[in-house]
Amino acid sequence: MVFIGVLLALSGFAIYGMRIKSNNLKGKYPKTTCKDTIKMYKSDMTVWELQAVNEYTTNRKLSLEGKKTFYGNTMQCFCNYEKDQKKPYNGFYTGGSTAKPVKAKICAYYFSDKYISKAMGFAIALFIVVINMILQMIIIRCVDWIGEDTNS
Repeated sequence: MVFIGVLLALSGFAIYGMRIKSNNLKGKYPKTTCKDTIKMYKSDMTVWELQAVNEYTTNRKLSLEGKKTFYGNTMQCFCNYEKDQKKPYNGFYTGGSTAKPVKAKICAYYFSDKYISKAMGFAIALFIVVINMILQMIIIRCVDWIGEDTNS
């Protein structure tokens, strides 16, 4: 029975850790509808790209300093738009200023976070199913070993 308790505790810690990581990635990018953003920037993709890279650069710097980040909808919508337009979205995009241009793989970073978050959610569900199957087998073997079911 101690083994079952240890298994439950370990699975609880693992699930908690994965949930925290998944929620942090999901919380990094607030839910947004891109309709208005697309309407605003669609006529000038260069400005949109510049703004998206600047948003990434600012938040990346904050992240590296251990500070709270806030990714708005500019980068999210830009990357989703690029993907929807069937453009290669894993390349470098240019932002910054004329004096100090910045090139970054902003969409690769964004979609990496998005896919990792989804994978963590799937892993949590899979982990729960596997732990439940293991516990079920252990409990059935314990009942077989004892030799009689409870009468309740």
